[in-house]
Amino acid sequence: MLAERQNLLAVAERVLRQGPVTATRAEPALRALLVLEPVLLHRGPLEKYSILFEPVLEATARSGADPLLYCRALASRGRMLLLRGQGQQGLKCLVQGLDIAGKLGDDGVRGRIELQLGIALAQRGDHEQAGGHVQRAMAVLDGARDGVALGRARRCLAEIAHHDGQFDEAQRLLEQALVAHAVPGAELDRVADLQLQARFLLD
Repeated sequence: MLAERQNLLAVAERVLRQGPVTATRAEPALRALLVLEPVLLHRGPLEKYSILFEPVLEATARSGADPLLYCRALASRGRMLLLRGQGQQGLKCLVQGLDIAGKLGDDGVRGRIELQLGIALAQRGDHEQAGGHVQRAMAVLDGARDGVALGRARRCLAEIAHHDGQFDEAQRLLEQALVAHAVPGAELDRVADLQLQARFLLD
């Protein structure tokens, strides 16, 4: 796995070495960053990966690369910045990604970015704006039949409802999230659901 990570990092770095950057060179670099994201988010290290994002996005911005691919990489950078505590920059990337996804008309990507924005705002305590983003995400994701992401949306809304003193509603939403995440591949989401449930019980 380490060798694969190094190979993918090398693919992403290669686009920085020669110019000008064409779509043919840009797209493998963007795909490499997207493939690396779930692995490094859970296993690390994040430092080298996060440092690569800005120059790769800068190099590929005017390359003619698939705009949806660029949009997904931009949102991925936003998530990375949020994880590193760079909230304003992370939110800015997500907003830019949401704008691109909206113009492209891709509901699946738009819904997932909208959800990320909602979760990030909820974590910052801006529950009103967060709820709006999450509700819009749910409307889009329901049409895209993305059950796991819908579960994440319900978990976020459960946390907001609990914060607002709507304890029965919070529990109802969290139970729906647990059902949505009782599928293969959603184990980490289910763990997050159970951790939130434990918090509810302790409050």
